[in-house]
Formats: sequence, C-alpha cells, structure tokens
Amino acid sequence: MKNVIIADDHKIFRDGLKLLINSYGYNVVGEANSTDELRTIDQNLHVDVFILDCQMPSEGPVAMLHFIKKYFPSSKIVYMTGLQSGGLFRQLHDLNADAIISKAGGPNEILIALESVLNGNRYLDKEIEQYLSSVENILTKKEVHVLELVLQGMTNSGIAEKLFNSERTINNHRTSLMKKLGAHSIIDLIKITEKKGFYKI
Repeated sequence: MKNVIIADDHKIFRDGLKLLINSYGYNVVGEANSTDELRTIDQNLHVDVFILDCQMPSEGPVAMLHFIKKYFPSSKIVYMTGLQSGGLFRQLHDLNADAIISKAGGPNEILIALESVLNGNRYLDKEIEQYLSSVENILTKKEVHVLELVLQGMTNSGIAEKLFNSERTINNHRTSLMKKLGAHSIIDLIKITEKKGFYKI
C-alpha cells in the first residue's frame, strides 16, 4: 500500500480525493491546507506521493517542489491545478515535477497519474500538454531558478551565496534572462513574467 499526502486548501476537495484514492488501495497518511502546514509534516514519515494544489496560501508551488525534493527526495510529486498558466507548468515540468494534471479532468486522471509516477514515469494530461506547447521554452533551468529568487527580491550577492555560484555568474544569468524576456528593469520583469504565466513565489 502506497502512502500519500494531499495538500489543498479546500477541505471538500481533499475529502473527495481521499475517498477516491483510498478506495483504490492508497493510504492517505497526511493532509495539509496550506504550504505552512505542509512544512510541519514529520520528515521521518515515509511518503510515496505528494498530491499538491498549485495555489495555496503562503508559498508557491515552485518553492514547495524544492522543499519536498530536499526533505523527501524519494517521494513523487503530483500537481493538480485549476490554473491555466503555461509558464508555471513549464517551470514545474523543467524542475522535474513527476505529474501535472488539471482539476477539470475526470477522477480516472489522478489514478492514471499515480500509477504512472509510481512506475517511474512522468505524466501530463492533454490539457496541460497544450498549455506547455503554447509556451516557448526560453529560459534554462538555472535561469528559472535565478528568476524565482530575483522575484523574491534577492540581490545578486544573495542569490550567488544561496546557489553556491559567483556573483559574476549570477549577474550573467540575470542579464540573460532579462534579455530573453525583454525586461529592462525589475518592474518590467515582474509585469512580463506575470503576463507570460510564470509564477511569482
């Protein structure tokens, strides 16, 4: 029996999802209604799969992906979302989220996604694939990470320290991503990333 944690800020959704997947042999060992609550889960708990909403109070989905990969490195991560954000989906996919599916899909979609990731595969439903195909993959993974930290208000020196790079390297990444996005200032960068659907964490 595989252990699952569900994180979503709507209890009725969590209850319905829990009922569904429990009936197919999964074991829901924890729930969270915010990213803050998700961070309090016992890190010694064995979790096979995290099922996460992309839009919860506190931190964004990219920050949660980094958190889970750090403290639960063997766990799979499945995002269920009602958002329509190709930029966000590109970020999560490039950062190796195991599955991204739309909440608009039927109940079988989550079961297919769970089976797929537990078999070592990645999974995107058709709606998510369409959003991904509409977004140019214009930033490298490192540039995406630097962008996340820039949008948090961190300086180049702070980012360099966090990512164990030189300040010059970070400055090059920052210059490159701003050029690719056509931004001339941090205000431009915020407006452009929001328009393109990148998630400001």
